[in-house]
Amino acid sequence: MVDFRKFYKENANVAYTVLGYPNLQTSEAFLQRLDQSPIDILELGVAYSDPIADGEIIADAAKIALDQGVDIHSVFELLARIKTKKALVFMVYYNLIFSYGLEKFVKKAKSL
Repeated sequence: MVDFRKFYKENANVAYTVLGYPNLQTSEAFLQRLDQSPIDILELGVAYSDPIADGEIIADAAKIALDQGVDIHSVFELLARIKTKKALVFMVYYNLIFSYGLEKFVKKAKSL
């Protein structure tokens, strides 16, 4: 866990989105405009098929993303096209990281 207080002297504006909801095109359009927004930190939800720790709204958004074929690979492809100065944080189930490969996931995430 990162203590973001060391980056912000005052309060930070934090937002959350499920990538791929309602579709990847909308997620990309949102992310393309991120630097123009007052958001300081964006938490990126990665859809998972068994979201037992999520509430109904996030679980429903994840299902819609998954039904369209959104997966960790398409998430990384999308994020590779985005250039932002804002802090991005993943909210992802470890099952996805484990199946992708921990070292591979960390290396890919750091490259974005």
